Amino acid sequence: MRSASKVELDAVSWKLLDVLQDDARASFSDLSRELNLSAPAVAERMRRLEATGVIERYTVQINRAVLGYPITAVVRASVGRARYDAFTEVVRDMPGVVECHHTTGPQDFILKIVGQSVEAMDDIIDRLSAYGTTETSVVLSSPVASKNVVKP
Repeated sequence: MRSASKVELDAVSWKLLDVLQDDARASFSDLSRELNLSAPAVAERMRRLEATGVIERYTVQINRAVLGYPITAVVRASVGRARYDAFTEVVRDMPGVVECHHTTGPQDFILKIVGQSVEAMDDIIDRLSAYGTTETSVVLSSPVASKNVVKP
């Protein structure tokens, strides 16, 4: 990930980002029609957005419940500086951990975890607790699960 230096974008680039956030698989011809640009012009804009770090990767959003992971929880973990490196190394490869953020405040980390059952979630939380204290909240619903970044 690149350092957070601000990149100025014009209205067309913001529109391109909006379309790509809705459908990262949109073809150059679809994007060119949507933006009223030639396909080569769209390709060049995308190349510049990638080169400046605005676009880091293209991804797919998966319905985890359909795949058998119906439970989502947020875990707040306090591990202390001495265990920071070991904790981050373990969570990077830990099945069920889908996000991990180092944060300010009383906890060191906020994690998003998913599981197939309460027992599976308990196992993940037990493994995390070996590094410090945890506090867990099960997600009941997600009125805003993910949103596009839009022009300010």
